[in-house]
Amino acid sequence: MTQERAIMKIDFSAASPELDALVAEKVMKWKWEPPVWRTQEGKRAVWWRPSSDIRNAWAVVDELLSHEFSGDIHIEFFRGIKSWSVSCCYRKQTWKNFASAPTAPLAICLAASLVPALPARIF
Repeated sequence: MTQERAIMKIDFSAASPELDALVAEKVMKWKWEPPVWRTQEGKRAVWWRPSSDIRNAWAVVDELLSHEFSGDIHIEFFRGIKSWSVSCCYRKQTWKNFASAPTAPLAICLAASLVPALPARIF
């Protein structure tokens, strides 16, 4: 199955293991070695649920900020519509990868899943 077909099967309206896997592979550059994820440094990531666990979601934010493309990431809660929004500002001051969801972790993962490709880390 191609990556595009796999992405099409993900339910982006809710936290899911499929979305978690997409973020692990695409953003974190981790490898699945059952029953755990293997980080870029070779460490084992046993608990990985960034679309539902805020601690894991912050690791995704940290990873996004460690790459050249990122200028800023805005995470906001809108009381009126009871929704979290996440957007990334690139170096040329253009806002992209806007995502909105009922929880911050889900919004972070949705925005991260929209990143086309991450360049090399800057730190």
